[in-house]
Amino acid sequence: GMIMSFDDLRAYQWAHEHAAIIETRTFQSTSKDRAVAFAFSDLPPGYNNQLSVIIRYKFTQICPTAIDIHNESQFTPEDEVLLLPFTLFRVTSIKERSSDEVLRYEITMQNIPVTPNSLWASSR
Repeated sequence: GMIMSFDDLRAYQWAHEHAAIIETRTFQSTSKDRAVAFAFSDLPPGYNNQLSVIIRYKFTQICPTAIDIHNESQFTPEDEVLLLPFTLFRVTSIKERSSDEVLRYEITMQNIPVTPNSLWASSR
């Protein structure tokens, strides 16, 4: 889970409408535990013009740039998965969810598998 601006959400909406591919550019810490994700998306008081967002990452096969580090993490109960830079995704849905008077957006992203050979072939 995360907190993002309306402009950030609009970028995801644009990517969804245009079937664009999104590439991560930073290390992103994620969790397989939905409760942990919700905790990280809670809006503290005073966060005006910010949105509570849950991002669901879906993988159809093993991805070498999504590393399960929960055994190495200092916070084992967080069930952490680290997404490395240059991991590719396509936004498959964006939904508004409200519960307990909290509005959250849920963005579902499908991983775009990339074989090592395709990276080298495209650079020629």
